[in-house]
This record gives sequence, C-alpha cells and structure tokens, in this order.
Amino acid sequence: MRALLKPHTRILLDNLMPFLIIMVLSSGVGYLIYQKTSIVLENETKQSNQVLLRQSMQAVDSQLRSLDGVLQKIADEPGIQNLNRLNNPLQGEHLIKVLRAKKQLQDYWTTSDYVLDFFLFFPDNGLVLNNNFVGSMSRFPQIFSYPEDKDFFDKLLENYYFRQTLPVSKVVLEYRDYLALTYLQSFGYKDYSSGTALILLREDKIQQLLRGLNIGNGWAYIADSEGRLLMNMQGDGAKSAVHPLSLPSSDGVRKEKIGGEEMMVTYVTSSYNGWVYVAAQPKAIVLNKIVYIKEVSITILVLFMIAAALIALQFAYRSSKPVQGLMNAVAKHAPESLRMKGNALGAIQRAVSSLVDTHLEMEVRMRQQLPLLRSSFFDRLLRGQFASEAEIKALLGELKLDWGEGGFSLAALLMLSTEYEESDREDVGRLNEKKAIVRDYLQHESQPFCYVHETDDAQLALLFHFDEEDERTLAEQVDRLLRQVQQELKEKFSIRTLLSAGSFCRQRKELARSFREAQRAAIIGKDSGVLWHQETTLQNHVYYYPDNVEARLFHLVKSSNEEELALLLDELDRENFESRELPRYLLQVFVMDFAGSLIKLTESGEVIGLEGLSANLAREEWSGSPKQQFRALRRLLLRSCRLTRERKQQRQQQDFEQYLHFVDEQYTDPQMSLTYLAEYFNVTETYMSRRFKEYAGINFFEYLERKRIESSKLLLAEKKLAVGEVAVSVGYHSANTFGRAFKRVTGLTPKAYREQNGARFMG
Repeated sequence: MRALLKPHTRILLDNLMPFLIIMVLSSGVGYLIYQKTSIVLENETKQSNQVLLRQSMQAVDSQLRSLDGVLQKIADEPGIQNLNRLNNPLQGEHLIKVLRAKKQLQDYWTTSDYVLDFFLFFPDNGLVLNNNFVGSMSRFPQIFSYPEDKDFFDKLLENYYFRQTLPVSKVVLEYRDYLALTYLQSFGYKDYSSGTALILLREDKIQQLLRGLNIGNGWAYIADSEGRLLMNMQGDGAKSAVHPLSLPSSDGVRKEKIGGEEMMVTYVTSSYNGWVYVAAQPKAIVLNKIVYIKEVSITILVLFMIAAALIALQFAYRSSKPVQGLMNAVAKHAPESLRMKGNALGAIQRAVSSLVDTHLEMEVRMRQQLPLLRSSFFDRLLRGQFASEAEIKALLGELKLDWGEGGFSLAALLMLSTEYEESDREDVGRLNEKKAIVRDYLQHESQPFCYVHETDDAQLALLFHFDEEDERTLAEQVDRLLRQVQQELKEKFSIRTLLSAGSFCRQRKELARSFREAQRAAIIGKDSGVLWHQETTLQNHVYYYPDNVEARLFHLVKSSNEEELALLLDELDRENFESRELPRYLLQVFVMDFAGSLIKLTESGEVIGLEGLSANLAREEWSGSPKQQFRALRRLLLRSCRLTRERKQQRQQQDFEQYLHFVDEQYTDPQMSLTYLAEYFNVTETYMSRRFKEYAGINFFEYLERKRIESSKLLLAEKKLAVGEVAVSVGYHSANTFGRAFKRVTGLTPKAYREQNGARFMG
C-alpha cells in the first residue's frame, strides 16, 4: 500500500505519523485523567451536598440549644416557678408578682428569626404568660389556637414534656395564620409539672435552609428520633409523596429508586436531639455539574482531536517542505547512484554523506592550495593592491595567518649571493635548495612573526611583525636580528646573503612602501651586509616611479580610496621633487610617465573625470614646470577619485533602495535573512551587511526585526489574532522567538503591549 503512494505523500505521512501518535497518546492520557477527575468531582459533589445538609442541621441545633438554655434560666428563676402557686394571679398583690415575672421574661428572652412566639402555661391557676401577654386560659384561645386540634390546650396541661417537638401544623396567632413547629418543655418533675413552655418555630425559616440543596422534583424532610415526620418540602413535579426512609446509618449518601426514578439520598443525624435530616434529589440534578463537565470535556476532546489533527497536518506539511526541497535537489543534481530509491530520507542521507565527503575533500585541497593562496596574498600586499586594513585583516583570518595587532611591521629583502645559469639544472637546483634552507630557518628560528615570500629567482621578501612600541629601540633590535640571521646562514649553511630593510610602518598596507624602500636600498647599497633605507644615499640620476606604484595607483582610484591615494601622491612628490636633486629633463620624463598612467586610467569604465586628458595635455597650462604639471595632474587625479566615489555611492544608494524595498515587501517571509537577500541580488553577505550599516545606520538583523515588530504592533492592537498567529503573520517561526524579539525592541511582552495599547488603537 505504501509503495503505491507518491514520494511526496509518503514524506508527508512520515512527518505526520509522529504527530498523530503523540496526539492519540495525549488524548488517551487526557481521557484517563478526565475519568479519574469525574469520579473525584462526583464524590466531592456528594460530600458538598452532605455538608450543606449538615450546615442546615447545625443551624437548627444551634437555635434549639439556645432555646433550651433560655428555658433553663427561666425554670431556675424563683419568681417564675412560684407563679403556679398563686390562686388568683391576676388580682391584688399577686398581679404585681405576675407583672414582675413578665419583666424578668423580657430580660431573658431574645428575638430570633426562627421563633414565631412563645408562651408559659401554669396548670394549677390557668395563668398564661410571655413577655408581651398576661392572661388566663379562658381568654387565651382568642389570642392563639390550633384550628386543626380544638382540644390541644386541654391535653397540654395534662402531660409532662421534655424537648418534645410536634410536627408542623397550622396555628392562628393574633388572627393571622402561620405554619409552625411546636416545641414543648415542662418545668418541674415528671410527676409534678409547675408549668410548660410552648415555643413556635417558623417552618418557612427552616425550609429556607433546606432550599439551598436544590432538590428539583425531589423532596426533603426532618424526622425526630422516633422516625415521625416533623416537616417536609417537595419540589415542583415530585413524582412520589414524602415518607420516612429506612436508612442504614446516621450519615451518608446513597442511591435509591423512589417512585421509579433514581434518586440521590443525602442524610445526616443530629447528635443533639436525634433528628434526621433527609434530602432525596434526582441523580441528574445532584450530578448536573458533573454531567455538564463530562459533556463539555468530551466536546473539547473531540474538538481538540480535530484541531490537533489539522495542526499536525499543517506542521507535517511545513516539516515535509524542506525534505521535499532536498528530495528535488537530490533528484536534480545528485548522481544516479544517490537518487531516491525507496526511502526518501535514506536518499537524502546518502546525498548529505556524499556532500560531507566532498567538503572534506575540498578542505584537503584547500590545505594543499593554502601556500599558493598565501603567496598570492603577500604578492598583492607587496604590490600595494589592498585599499584598507579591514580587507587585509579579513584575508588573514581566511588564510590562517596569526598576524598580531598593534606594534610595527617591516619589509626586508634577502638576496642570495650566488651565480647560476637558468639553463643549468644543477645551478637551479642548488638555488632552490638554498631558498628552502633560508625559508625553513627564518620561519622556525626567528622570534617575531616572519613570513618568507619569493619575489625573484635569487630574492626573498621577509615580512616581520613586532609588538614593540618604541621605534628607536626596535630598530636596534631588528638590526641585531638581521645581522644574526645573515651570520648564522653563512656559518651554519655556507649561504652568503645581502639584506636590506625599509622603514617601519604601523599599518600592514604600508608594507608595500617599506618593501620598495628595501629594494632601493639593495640597488644603491653595498654588495653585502645589512642595508637600511634610511642609511642609503638617493641617486640623483633616477626618478622614483616603480612599476608596483602604478598598479597601486590604479587600484586606489578604482576603489575610490582618496585618503590613501593622496598619501601615495605625496610620496611621489616628496621622492622626486624634494628628496632627490633631479635635472629638469628627468623630472619632465617622470611627469610624462605619470601622465601616461593617467591616460591608461581613462580607458577604464570604472573611472570618471579624466575624459579628454590627452587633449588637455597639449594646452598651454601644461607648459609650466614639471612640479606644476605634476601637481595639476595630482589635483585632476584626486578629483577623478572623488567623482568616482560619488558615482559609486550614488549607485550603491540606488542599489540599497532596491534592497530596502525588497525587504519591506518580503519581511513576512520566514526565509528572509542576510544570506537570502545577498543570494537574491547576487552579492556577498559582507557587502550587503556593509551597505545596511552605511545607509540605514543599523545592521540588517536590527532593520528586519524592527520592521516585523512595528507591523506586529498593529496586528496586536486589533485584538483579533492570537500572539502565535501574529508571530507567523510577520515572519517568525514560533511565538517564543517572536516574544523575545518583541520584548527586546519594546521592553514589553506582546500580551502586555496589547493590554496597554490595544484600547487606544481600537478607539
């Protein structure tokens, strides 16, 4: 089946499969956690119902304890106990005692939301008393009665009561109907009751406690310790009547089928009076939140599976694109033996392995070519073909040359004192052998950095670098060093040499001048020993204009290096018109030679400002002295260099505007980078980076980052896209990378920026 699929489809499936496996495993773990959580939540819901029911019980118990405490205080009061012994309590001085007792009741009694009213009944004299009423039993039914039990008060005085509660019944108090529990407590002893307290407990207040359970179409009741119903309440649409249940324990939650419906029965028992509080609720209502959570969880799980599958497909597609690109590259460029056969990753692995092998082979070749590259570098250095120190420094790193910074550099010329014939192989062999000995000796025995570069058959250029900062001290040290080299070559290897040295220079690009000075010292100096340029006498029959100066002149003009060009022209002026006493005709020859070099420059399309130079040389203004003519040509050449630089800068500015426009249009592409931009415009990364730093004032990375962040601010302010979507929209691969970049630029996280600035933008 897999073999029938297209290669790109197989790659997509290979990338998709890990995501799907992770998604399924994550969903399975999530479902198990969800099941465990549902059980825990169900138990917590049951316990929560039981806690609510227990809180209702504790509230009622608290009221009953308070009432019992008050009744105990009343029973212990002698003035109230003795009221039952008064024969005519409503007459004479007995009435005064009754009123005093009434006042005492006001001191004991406190108002309670659960108590409708209370009364004290005295059986021997028929006195009825509370803190607001004093009267006899004959008049009392006019104030308070039980419509459903006409004989209640007759039975009341015949019995002894201890914390007895009568079920909820209808009472009439001061011509108003109420539903109340009747709580009875007698004073005295069982065989002799000196009075009975009757307290009416409001049914609506107690029901209010039970309504917090949300019984739905179920019911709830309170029964005394003997199982008699004291009060009950039914929900709308209850399918069965309230009846006491047989419960296995004092507290708990159980499932029970009542009236054909499965109910959750929650019950607690008071340790104070043995009352049982029961709530029978439909299971769907009790576990309503659990059912809702289950439905929501399953819905979220399904949506998660769908979203995860889509995201996995997207990631797999994005992950497969580079692989597909590699496949296409392998199919297009790789040899037949490396092209895809079966597994695409295997083909890519073979291609990469081949690429690594090729890279290693190239490194070997580069190491083999390194001496030639170094030789070419030093040849250019001695010819003065480098426009800046930065260019030299960059090449030193690539050529793995450890040339220190600071200090002084020096060029010297070593000439072998030997006679040989180019046609004589033995002579050439002996010469090459001597050069090899000298090179090996200098590169291993000399203390400072020294590179030996062959410039002619019997000549070697010696390039030194010294860390010493005192030029006078250094000159003495180098002189001793060169003489030591010359002496040891003679004594150890029987090689006679002539050594000449130029002047010290701070910058490596000035080594060309130092080397020319060493060459002049060798020409006009003695036949042996160590010759210094400063110690030689200049020849007055030869003008100064070496071939490598012309090459360097061309290079400086084309590279628009006006500063270095001015220094070189000053050197020509000083050497020919100040340091030497040349006759006029030689100076005229020098000027014409120099003018010829400028005419050569006019043939280059890279240089402007020298057009018509040949015609201008025939004009009268060129008939002055050679010095005047040279300086006129000097001004013309410097002007040409300046115009060339301005034109180059103008072109570079135009090119940079194209680069900038391209970045502004394509900054949302995640592939946008300095490498991508340089390859698109077919320039080097170094060149592109330099242009951004020069014209934008910041490097490419900073410009691209700021562009993306500024665009993201507007997207964040709209409050329509998630942070991850904003990140992708402006060219970032992930929200984390975007978040770090955003905070680096703005000092805020994307979320904080949205909260701080969103409202202002939206308004």
